[in-house]
Amino acid sequence: MQGPQILRGTVLRLTDQDIAWMDALPFAVLVLGKDGLVMFANPAAEETLKPETGALVGLLRPQWIVTDREVVKVPDPSGDFRMARIWNISASWQGNPAVLVLLTRLLSTLDEAVTLKVKDEIDRVLSSLPDCIWTGIYEPDGKKRLLYISPVIFQISGLTYNDFEDDGHTLWQSIIHVDDQERFNQVNQDVLKNGEDYELEYRIVSATGTIRWVRDSVQVRQIESGKQRRDGIISDITDRKLTEQVLEEQRNLQRQILDLNPNMVFAKDRSGRFILANRAYADLLGFAVEDILGRTEAEIIPDPDMTREYQRDDESVISTMSEVVRVEKISRKHGRMVWVQMTKRPLVDNDGQVIGVLGVGTDITERKNVEEELRTANEKLTRWVSDLEQRNQESLLLNEMGDLFQNCKDYQEIYHVVEQYSQQLFSDQVGGMYIYDEDTNLMERQACWGLPPPCPEHVFGLEDCWALRRGQPFVSTGSNRGLRCKHLGAQGPSKHLRASICVPMIAQSKPLGMLNLEVADPEDVDRWKPLMLMVAERVSLALANLRLSDTLRSQSIRDPLTNLFNRRYMEETFERELHRAARHNRPLGVVLFDIDHFKKFNDTYGHEAGDAILRAIGDFLLRQTRSDDVICRYGGEEFALIILEAKPEDTLKRAEALCTGIHRLEVTHMNQVMEPVSISAGAASFPIHGRRSDDLLRAADKALYEAKRQGRNQVVMASEEV
Repeated sequence: MQGPQILRGTVLRLTDQDIAWMDALPFAVLVLGKDGLVMFANPAAEETLKPETGALVGLLRPQWIVTDREVVKVPDPSGDFRMARIWNISASWQGNPAVLVLLTRLLSTLDEAVTLKVKDEIDRVLSSLPDCIWTGIYEPDGKKRLLYISPVIFQISGLTYNDFEDDGHTLWQSIIHVDDQERFNQVNQDVLKNGEDYELEYRIVSATGTIRWVRDSVQVRQIESGKQRRDGIISDITDRKLTEQVLEEQRNLQRQILDLNPNMVFAKDRSGRFILANRAYADLLGFAVEDILGRTEAEIIPDPDMTREYQRDDESVISTMSEVVRVEKISRKHGRMVWVQMTKRPLVDNDGQVIGVLGVGTDITERKNVEEELRTANEKLTRWVSDLEQRNQESLLLNEMGDLFQNCKDYQEIYHVVEQYSQQLFSDQVGGMYIYDEDTNLMERQACWGLPPPCPEHVFGLEDCWALRRGQPFVSTGSNRGLRCKHLGAQGPSKHLRASICVPMIAQSKPLGMLNLEVADPEDVDRWKPLMLMVAERVSLALANLRLSDTLRSQSIRDPLTNLFNRRYMEETFERELHRAARHNRPLGVVLFDIDHFKKFNDTYGHEAGDAILRAIGDFLLRQTRSDDVICRYGGEEFALIILEAKPEDTLKRAEALCTGIHRLEVTHMNQVMEPVSISAGAASFPIHGRRSDDLLRAADKALYEAKRQGRNQVVMASEEV
């Protein structure tokens, strides 16, 4: 009958195959879990120990796990208690930690006889096992007491039971090989302190003088007063050691042959662990051979993507049983990459079954380096050609933009051109153009490209931009430690910081505006900055030209003293607005007025004071009229006002308000407040008083003279009879 197999460690491995020999024993045999749960009971145990109902399996009996051979009370099926002696042996059951319990009842004063009979039966069973089982008590002062040792020890050592009867521990220690005694004693001393399980392989000298190798696997449990109970299994491993010695000699020969091979050679099992590697392969990876064996590529090579690629290659070799030749890039231990041309093929056993992968490789790093240098040179040349093409394209776009600027009639057209062409010039970048408003002293965004908008501020002051303050381009870096323009907004620590380029646009030392570009990659600042300077130069020139054109045009259509439109502009505009009013059937009002007694005022205060009055009235009229209205200086002290979409009553009301407002003006000249002036005004309305400009002006002029005749400082609406 086959006995249980030895589990590596300090326990007996019990499986379902061991049920037969345990069922045949005449005394109770149980297998308990570490918590005392009954997992197996042989027929003798079920007959003598089970309760009146149910079975033993599944019950908790932690009291049967003892530290020594003990006599305990156990219930029988009738409910009575009887005395029994218990032995425990550490074991595993179906892979789980367990305790093998041997239990014999004591029925009478023949206790010792029964015990001896049971012991003989246990010895008979354990003698069939290939390994020796022993149990002993170890005390802190070094005293030892052997509780039990199975008969297999006699076969291993050549000693007899009588030899072990007095002091088995001392006897066993005396036959340990002299070269291993110090190590054996040291382990025992350490275990007395740390109480840890251990496994030790050492040599003994048997009674016949032969040297045998044994493995002593011991489980240690602490009991009362610092004592230790040790349950051990002694296995004769002499044959294994001799086999290992022969295998080691063969491996040494194999390694010498492999290490002489300049090519890299390795083998892996199906799980990807190296089972063979020569020195050339180990040197390639920067490891010693012993550091590679037993490990996977994932444990050696730091790049997970690379190791997954190698794993896919191995799986392909194993599944298709075909050879794979490829070029691999391998990382050495300290991170240096090397190129290897690797040939992999299936590794098969004597039965033709695939058991892994066999590889042979050649270091082609030097060849790949030459290829890489050629590829880099080709890429650099290609990049130069691409940069040249891009510069040509940028030059074409800049020329097109410049041509369009020359034909722009107003600022909105310039803004639109900048927006459209910047989208092409600064592809995938975010930017905007800000124009300076002299009236508000603020920068206002007039064009933008890319998403999101270039910065959260639509309007900001000159002092918020370092480029405008310094009068030269400024780069706000993506670092929190660098200077950033305030108009770029606050940047939180978790936000991705872009680099920002600000280029001022200046003409004749006066600010015109600013171009802003936020660069996604701060390293591209040097690429975009020169292009921004060229765009800014062209935009500045276009803005300056348009501003000059506006100035010249303003000088041609405005009165230089009052800044009101001149008579020629009024007459051109009047004709155009009359046509529009007639086409859309909308009313239109016209008012003519002049300053009362202005010649007398000039004679009294002088022409400079008269000019001051005219300037004050001009400023007042600009403030009080709508942007759609046309207000002009019609003559010396005469003014004309065209009011769009105004009914007669609205025209009269507006004219009276202007008359009242001018009379209330306080004008200071040479630190002297001059006397107020008044105006007389005549109003006419389209189409009631005429459908042509000269008819309407004539009607308003007659109404003006009527206002003067009636006493001045008043407004008279033309009548149909006038």
